[in-house]
Amino acid sequence: DIVADSVKFKTTYTKNLITSYKYLASYNFAKKDDVKGKEYLTKVLELDPNDKQAKEFMEGPKPTPAPTPAAGTTKPAPKAPVKKATK
Repeated sequence: DIVADSVKFKTTYTKNLITSYKYLASYNFAKKDDVKGKEYLTKVLELDPNDKQAKEFMEGPKPTPAPTPAAGTTKPAPKAPVKKATK
């Protein structure tokens, strides 16, 4: 069936194209060419708007919150040494 073959070909072709674009994006990011890298990720998202990796990378790193110490585990700050007065 020609229709089934064309759907299978398109699916395979799209998967390979997405993989290639991701590779090219990572290569350009490694070369510090962020503009070109983002162009390739945009192409990935055009082919698969739900691609999790491309979405996360385009959003950028999320700031990590500072860890909060557990209750009762905080230590008081060390005291500064006392300076002796000189005459």
